[in-house]
Amino acid sequence: MLRFILATLVAFACCESYAHSQPIGSGNDAATSAEAEEARGRAYFRAGAFADAAAAFERSYALAPKTSMLFNIARAYEEAGNRERAADYYKKFLGQNPTRQDLRIEADARSRALAKELADKRDADEKAAAKKRRLDNARKLVRSGAQKVAAGALNEAIALYRQAFDLDPDPATVFEIAEAYRLKGDATRAIGEYGRYRKLAPTGPRAGEAFAHIERLEAKLARKRALANPRDPGVPGRKIAGMVVGGVGAAGVVTGVVLALVAKGKWSDVREECIATYPMCAPETVSLGEAAGTFANAATITIGVGLAATAAGALLYFTAPDPEAQRSEHAVAITPAVTNDAVGVTVGGRF
Repeated sequence: MLRFILATLVAFACCESYAHSQPIGSGNDAATSAEAEEARGRAYFRAGAFADAAAAFERSYALAPKTSMLFNIARAYEEAGNRERAADYYKKFLGQNPTRQDLRIEADARSRALAKELADKRDADEKAAAKKRRLDNARKLVRSGAQKVAAGALNEAIALYRQAFDLDPDPATVFEIAEAYRLKGDATRAIGEYGRYRKLAPTGPRAGEAFAHIERLEAKLARKRALANPRDPGVPGRKIAGMVVGGVGAAGVVTGVVLALVAKGKWSDVREECIATYPMCAPETVSLGEAAGTFANAATITIGVGLAATAAGALLYFTAPDPEAQRSEHAVAITPAVTNDAVGVTVGGRF
């Protein structure tokens, strides 16, 4: 009896294995296989194997094209991260006018979200591709600029570097522009570009080098300005003060002389009126005499102050140090010295 049961079980297993190995037919066999694939897909989905779930659902749909299966395929692809395939299957599902309203609403919402996500991704990809093209072109321009610098075509190099910076605002390109200007001998523009690099990259790898270049170039410009416009010792301040004071004194003397002449004229008028009886004269004549006296006193004071100022100005002017003499004081004179016993040189001067 036991042997009969075992034989029956083995035969059943062999039949079952044979049945699964046979091609899927039509009718009930296809429907059964479709249900089996659907069940397998649901198991994959629950296990998180979404790509396998999508493949199983697709096989199920191929065996028995149920509209709801399109929704399952779309969901599986969406969870698997294949947004494009998911969007396609949602469209197919909605295109068949599904009867289940809940699935239709969900599919429409998911389809719209996926469409926006895919559109955003396309925009991002396009921007990334455009940025990559810009960066590639900028690198090419920088390399071309370096070649121009090596060839000594500095103006062309600067133009290429500027085009590269417009495409990719990299501070390193600004440093290269500054270098080109420095090699060209344009210290002013080089300083400006080095300064711009330091603003763009205050802690950049070449910030210290830029600062050192700025200091050297500014010192160079200062020396050039000194050579182009040597400081003219001109008239020292003491001489200028002497001329000013002397000029004021001379003006005072002239003013005093004018006042003295006015006083003299008034005294002449008084003398003609009543020189013998002054001040026992007419009131008008007395007033004229007093005015003459006032002018005379003012003239005396003004001339005195003017003469003193003139003298002070002359003293300041003629006692001012001579710049040429000052420079010669620091000069070193070397003269030969020959004696009966030796031959040499004598060094003299002030240090």
